[in-house]
Amino acid sequence: MIKKLSIDTDYLPELPDSWCWAKLDELMKKIVDGTHHTPTYIKNGIPFLSVKDIRDGQIFFQQCKYISQEEHEQLSQRCHPEYGDLLITKSGTIGRCAIIWFLSK
Repeated sequence: MIKKLSIDTDYLPELPDSWCWAKLDELMKKIVDGTHHTPTYIKNGIPFLSVKDIRDGQIFFQQCKYISQEEHEQLSQRCHPEYGDLLITKSGTIGRCAIIWFLSK
């Protein structure tokens, strides 16, 4: 059950009767952003997603760039996306979303 928001929702749009406003930190176990620097790209390796790879609610790997296993392990310490996680872009085109429905091996 979502508790009543501690903020004023009068300025927000009206929602259908079965909906309610909630803050992300009330809905999520963990909120983290990705890397704050451009990684070193290589020809083959671990897929590295960017804003261009997330669109229309889906993740597209066809044009993604790649990083080394070592850089992947370093970046995964901060942000380790898993099955069922919601990805939301935070730079470039802000607000593109996709849920991770599969994991590559």
